[in-house]
Amino acid sequence: NPILLADEPTGELDFRTGVQILELLHAQADAGRTVVVVTHNREISRVADRVIELSSGRIVSDGPPAGGRAAMEDLHW
Repeated sequence: NPILLADEPTGELDFRTGVQILELLHAQADAGRTVVVVTHNREISRVADRVIELSSGRIVSDGPPAGGRAAMEDLHW
């Protein structure tokens, strides 16, 4: 199964373009690919299926987004 790694895919982008990138990544996941997104933007984690949070190189949480998965149109940053 192909894996797509995206390191800060929305960094330095305006909000609209960032959401377009996230929609493209979701389309890849819907097509059966594993998509791993690394980001410091907690807002982006709201649309993930699974969030693994690291602190000082250690996993401090692993599970669904806090409060459940949000719709793309509910994002803001």
